[in-house]
Amino acid sequence: MQNLDLKLMKTFAAIVECDGFSAAQYRLNVSLSTISSTMSQLESRLGFKVCERGRRGFELTEGGKVVYEEWQKTSRSIDAFIQAVESFKGEMRGHVTIAADDFFVSNVRCPIYKVVRDFARKAPNVTLKIEIVSPPEMEKALLDNEVNIAIGPFQEASPAINLSKVYLEKQLLCCGRGHPAFETTNPEKLANIVRESEYIGRSYADVTSLNVNTELKKSTSASNTEAILVMVLTGRFLGYIPRHACENWIASNELRALPVDRYSYDTPIYTAYRKDHNDPRVKLFLDCASRIVG
Repeated sequence: MQNLDLKLMKTFAAIVECDGFSAAQYRLNVSLSTISSTMSQLESRLGFKVCERGRRGFELTEGGKVVYEEWQKTSRSIDAFIQAVESFKGEMRGHVTIAADDFFVSNVRCPIYKVVRDFARKAPNVTLKIEIVSPPEMEKALLDNEVNIAIGPFQEASPAINLSKVYLEKQLLCCGRGHPAFETTNPEKLANIVRESEYIGRSYADVTSLNVNTELKKSTSASNTEAILVMVLTGRFLGYIPRHACENWIASNELRALPVDRYSYDTPIYTAYRKDHNDPRVKLFLDCASRIVG
């Protein structure tokens, strides 16, 4: 590949991600005619059409889908190469991307902002980025070099990934005001209500799969904590919420946490990174985290 090919592919990727020429011109800051000419060059280099454009709108051809998918892999590899080289220039530079679970940043028991502040002070020329990523996607993001570090729950991990426990996150089974369990204190009555209640669980790691509370009957699911919190606040559902995410709602008497000795469980939170990273920036971030969080 030549430099020209890289420029053509970056333009093509922008068009795909913007779903058409018109929207891509604003991201790329070029005219439609320039984009059209660039695409013609790319198709000439490849020897086949990568997209259809016209009155019916923008649509990738089968060949175009393959080109875009392969370019995503190539682009990640190029980024990883650049980051690895930049990190060994004596002074730390480049980009470090952290994947975190939702609501994690607000957890005062694991003050990620202090870790970021310490890291930024020690490596001022490194750009640090935090992305909210669901736990099932974290491992894939690490293995694909899309992120450098992940912070969140891991039930299992690839042998290529190192896990370091940060702390235990208490998960509380909560109900909202108006739910039958909200005012119930009798243990037997409460147990009956729990068994009969609608339960909202995580779509990727339902607590029932962990044998924590097998009498719960999941009626719906959500992919993140914030969505579960909203649904529980309606007073219709029971749901497990991390302690730090529901404490204020409990204090304001909008939520009730059911008895902790029977209905709570702990989720280990880890920092995860590739074993073969060889990146001093990752090591520095982990050192900062161990001093502040540990």
